[in-house]
Amino acid sequence: MGSKLSALLLIVGVGLGSIGCDLIKKKVSKDEKTAKADEDDDDAPTKTATAAPTQSAAAQPAGQFVYLYDPPASAALKLYEPLFKAGSRLETVAGAMNVYALPRKVPVVAGECGRIDASYSPSKHAITLCVELADAFYKNFLAGGRDDPTASKLTLDALTFTLLHEMGHALVQELELGVTGGEEDAVDDLAALILIQNKKAEWAIAGTQALIELTKGQKPQFFDEHSFSEQRLGNVLCMVLGSDPNKHMGLLDQIPDLKPRAPKCPKEYQQKDKAWTQLLEPHLRK
Repeated sequence: MGSKLSALLLIVGVGLGSIGCDLIKKKVSKDEKTAKADEDDDDAPTKTATAAPTQSAAAQPAGQFVYLYDPPASAALKLYEPLFKAGSRLETVAGAMNVYALPRKVPVVAGECGRIDASYSPSKHAITLCVELADAFYKNFLAGGRDDPTASKLTLDALTFTLLHEMGHALVQELELGVTGGEEDAVDDLAALILIQNKKAEWAIAGTQALIELTKGQKPQFFDEHSFSEQRLGNVLCMVLGSDPNKHMGLLDQIPDLKPRAPKCPKEYQQKDKAWTQLLEPHLRK
């Protein structure tokens, strides 16, 4: 079916280069001890809060996402600079989301946090994307048997999905959108829709695969607002399949557990596409 989110998708596709392969030029050193995570998830990293924007914030009109990057002080984390610096895919995607008019500026702050995290703070109207998350994704992909080039690519793909997820939270809160069901699942859907319709479904799959590796061995949090990582992957796979069953039928051979749900996936995809289109269309910039 035709994409009703195309106003965004056409822009997202611009300038998405193969940046991740730069990671293979150096080996990642052993994990440095990370500082104790802030108890309040809303807290943005102290250091990055004062970062200089890649584009002058003063020169930008109000009501948009503003990407800011502060290079990490840790030598081990400097390896990931190509993924976050000015001109990166992440900055391009953040800028593309400005097809939606926000009531205020929302900083997208990338930098060293002292913890593995990505979050949106409603009280601060800001998104935090920690370089430590890239480190965790990359090392987990390597530990899972991927070679350096593959782990590098999957890391960038997973970060892209994560960024779109957090920007989805920002859209819901800043635009005061009504969302039925869990917000975490809803913004997963938005991130997946954007990537699927931009012919980058594998980025959404990489994002949820990275979450599975990140939460492996942890005690299940039955009352957490997030679905289990495996469920999030299942939802994304169903959306990918539902978007074009003929094209993606091979998923059923790779993941047989998806077969019982497969007949419902086209309808699920259409419902989610329709819902997000109706929510966001009134907020497109004129």
